[in-house]
Amino acid sequence: EAIVLTARDRLKSDIKQELVTHNLLPDTFTMPQLHQLHQTILDEKLDRSRFQKKMLASGRFERLPQVVKDSPGRNPYQYRHKD
Repeated sequence: EAIVLTARDRLKSDIKQELVTHNLLPDTFTMPQLHQLHQTILDEKLDRSRFQKKMLASGRFERLPQVVKDSPGRNPYQYRHKD
């Protein structure tokens, strides 16, 4: 349990300093997936629109032309990390 808690604390610290969570997702992902991952690791609610603006403003992510069509309503764009 101590190892898991220490790893989680380290991951929380890394998230705040650098955007490393994309390494925990598949090669292509959606902003809702990235948002959910950040909320889970940080164990706090993050404003979705502010989060997405911050991630896109970082310039680290490239929006792909295809969208995910797995649910009714708005379909999110796919993204990938720029190398």
